[in-house]
Amino acid sequence: MLGECELTVPEDFTKIVQQYIHKWSATNRLRRSLDRMEEQNLTDVFAQAMLENNLPPQFIYVALQESGFENQAVEPTTGFGIAKGMWQFIPSTARRYGLRTRPLVELPVQDPMDDRFKPEAAARAAARYLRDIYSKDTGFQPSRDGLIQLGP
Repeated sequence: MLGECELTVPEDFTKIVQQYIHKWSATNRLRRSLDRMEEQNLTDVFAQAMLENNLPPQFIYVALQESGFENQAVEPTTGFGIAKGMWQFIPSTARRYGLRTRPLVELPVQDPMDDRFKPEAAARAAARYLRDIYSKDTGFQPSRDGLIQLGP
């Protein structure tokens, strides 16, 4: 579907996405990741979260790049905290988008009480975050039909 939707994006966007697809396809990462998402019945949940925020459902692949759709993902400690979950939210961003972090927030471990490990809640937060990024920082404007327009 890449290039078949009515998105107005920077000229090199499609080229960059195609490079990632080629990179992912060169190993079994893409297939394993897609299988993992399907096994958890998350495809429709993630796509719906994007559509509710007037974003193309293909933005679910941000989670593929971040974690390979691995819900238990925990990254090393950084100056911004520890990114956790499928969408790899750092604590401050998680809280800003309505996710609760729990007592193990400062430890590089999975915490079942932390909302970043709850796929549906994290997907809704990720969609709001992506909507904000694309409407404020890059000049992309989500439209009511789920397409993104460049500029005001």
